[in-house]
Amino acid sequence: MQRGWRNVALQQIKKVIVRDAIIENITRYIRENSLKVGDRIPSERTLAAAMKVSRSSVREALKTLEYAGMLEIRHGGGAFLLSTAAMPVSEYSSAQRDHFVFLRQLIQARRMIEERAVAEVVPHLTESQALSLRRMEDEQLEAAEKGLAEQGSRYELPNMNFELAITSLLDNPVIWEMHKKVESLWKKTFRRLSTTPFPARERYNHHMEIIRTMESGNIKAAVKAMAFHNSILADYIDEEIRKLDSRRDEACG
Repeated sequence: MQRGWRNVALQQIKKVIVRDAIIENITRYIRENSLKVGDRIPSERTLAAAMKVSRSSVREALKTLEYAGMLEIRHGGGAFLLSTAAMPVSEYSSAQRDHFVFLRQLIQARRMIEERAVAEVVPHLTESQALSLRRMEDEQLEAAEKGLAEQGSRYELPNMNFELAITSLLDNPVIWEMHKKVESLWKKTFRRLSTTPFPARERYNHHMEIIRTMESGNIKAAVKAMAFHNSILADYIDEEIRKLDSRRDEACG
C-alpha cells in the first residue's frame, strides 16, 4: 500500500554525482516517512519532478537500490520496499572498499590466467569448440534477458563461465583449479556487494568478439580482445574505489 509520501519533502539534488545523491534522498525519504516492507515508493516521474533530475537518473538510482536488495521493481508496477536492513550503496563503508580492493587483486589474477590461456588455446581451437563457446554465450544471454523480462532489472550475479570454458581447453588441471578458485572468490565478493560490472548484453558482446578473434587464428587480436574485456572490469573496480574514497573524504569534511 502507499503511505503518505507528501509528509516529508524530497530535496533538490545539487551534488555532482547525481545517482548517489538521489539514492541518499530516497533512502532518507523511506526512513523519515517510516515506510514498511511492501510499501510502494513514489513513481519515477514523481521523484524526478520533486528532485529536479532526469527520469533516467532516477531509474539508475532505483536499479542500484534493487541490486542492493532494498527495493523490488515490478515490471510495469513500480518500486516497492523489499528490505529496510540493506545498507544504502551510497554510504561509505570500509568493508565495501575492502571488497573492491580484493576484486582488484582478483582481476589481476584473472588477467594473468585468462590472457595467457587465450594465447595458448588459439592455435589449437577446433570448429566444434568455438561453436560450443558461441552456444554457451547465446544460452546465457537468453537466460539473462528472460529473467529481465519476467522480473524487471533483477540483479544478476556475475560469473566466469566463459573464461573457465576457455581455460578448460588447455587440458591443464592445475591452471583449471586455480582459475576455479578465482571464480569462486569473484562470485562470493560480488554477492556481498550486490552489484554487477555491466549488463548481460555488453558482456555477451565482449565475449563474442573474443570468440571471433580466436576463430580467426590471430593470437595477438584474441589476447587484445580478452585484455579489453578485463580492462573494463578493472576500470569499473577502480572507479568504485575512487567513489568510496570520495565519500569518505566528504564525510570527514
